[in-house]
Amino acid sequence: MLCTERVNMKLDELISQLAEIEEALKKIHPDLESDNEKVILARSTKLNEEVGELMEEVLLKLGLQRPEKYEGHDKSNIEKELGDVFNSLILLGLALGIDVKQAIVARVEEMHQKYVKTR
Repeated sequence: MLCTERVNMKLDELISQLAEIEEALKKIHPDLESDNEKVILARSTKLNEEVGELMEEVLLKLGLQRPEKYEGHDKSNIEKELGDVFNSLILLGLALGIDVKQAIVARVEEMHQKYVKTR
């Protein structure tokens, strides 16, 4: 099942699909197969690139870019860039050996406790 087929995909399904994508990318770039440090560096660099692209879209949304940046601009790009940041972050977590689902759930629970339950 592809992500676009089901909007309410569970987090573990999404992580599993991203892990499959990572394995496919390693076949395209075999030098990454045996060097996890390169994978971590590549994922960190990609995350930084995607955050930069998201921030450019945020500036466009806020009307803070040069006029020529708006020519031919697709307003749905911000959603794509947010998705790219999210996916890149998960792939970095996987490369670092982090239980991504547990990390997300734990932080959401902590934030909920701090900001919702204490009020």
